[in-house]
Amino acid sequence: MLSRAILQGAFAAQVQMRGTPPPGHGEAQQAQREEPTDLTARSSSHRPCPRCGSTRVHRSRRRGVIEHVFGLAGLTIRRCHACGLRFTRLGDSVILPEDVGRVLRRLGQLALAVAGASLVLGLMVWFAARQAAQ
Repeated sequence: MLSRAILQGAFAAQVQMRGTPPPGHGEAQQAQREEPTDLTARSSSHRPCPRCGSTRVHRSRRRGVIEHVFGLAGLTIRRCHACGLRFTRLGDSVILPEDVGRVLRRLGQLALAVAGASLVLGLMVWFAARQAAQ
């Protein structure tokens, strides 16, 4: 009990010795902290989530080939804490990795179908030319 009283007395004495800050000193520093600079206002980490509007957005780890390609292109994947949406931004546009993956899978299926049709057509032409030669 005695040591607590001594510490409280020493703290009170330090507060009295320091005095109060000059008028306007604390307000200027507080206003400077509240005003974002142009760099922080444009930063993608301060932009809200496109789905829910939450500002609790952080950088997320890359998962899969598509997101690694995004990284090579200089895009960063973000995740919203509130709704869990994973997205990246390109200018003012929002890109969802799931949508890009879906489009790439469809393009892969289309390319496979075209390659298969070309192979079948090529075999038919080759077989017809071989029959005509006999």
